[in-house]
Amino acid sequence: MQAMLLFFRCAGINFALEVTAVERASFLVAVQPLPEASDYVVGVTALGGETVLLADLALRLGLPDAPRYTLHTPVIWCRCAERVAGLVGGGIDGVEAAAVHSADLSALLHGGRAPLRGVVRRSGSVWLLLDPERLLAFDLAQPVSELRLDKAALRQWLLAGEEPAEADADA
Repeated sequence: MQAMLLFFRCAGINFALEVTAVERASFLVAVQPLPEASDYVVGVTALGGETVLLADLALRLGLPDAPRYTLHTPVIWCRCAERVAGLVGGGIDGVEAAAVHSADLSALLHGGRAPLRGVVRRSGSVWLLLDPERLLAFDLAQPVSELRLDKAALRQWLLAGEEPAEADADA
C-alpha cells in the first residue's frame, strides 16, 4: 500500500503517521497539567475551541524518557474518529509518499495491544507506522500506558535491520 506519511523521530526511534490522521504540527503551547493522570499525560490545552489532551509519545510507548519540553518542542496534532490529541516529543523529519509493508511486530509489544500498523523503508532506515486509533485510545484511569513497547525487543529488531514482509503481504 502506498500512503502519504509524516516521518518523525521520538526517543531515537523512527516513526511515521499517515497524514490523514494529522491535523497539523506546531510547537508546544501553554499546557494545563492534569493531576493524577497517567504517566504519559502532559496535560490539556485549547486547540481551535476544543480542549485537547497532550501526550508524551515516548512515555506512551514506554520508550526512554524524552528530553524536557521547551517552547521549541514539536507537537503533532492528530485526529482519529472523534478523538483529538497532541503528541509531544518527536522531531519532524518530513512528509512524503512511501510504501507501507506489513510485518510481524508482535514481539515488540509488552501487552499485546499493537500501536503499530506496519513498517516503511526510507533512506535506508526502518520507520514504524503508528496506528492512530490505538494510540489515541487513552485510558486515563491507568497509571501507566497500556501500549508500552518492549524496549529490548525493539532495539534488537531495529539493530537486526528487520526487513519488511514481501510485497504480496503489503497492508
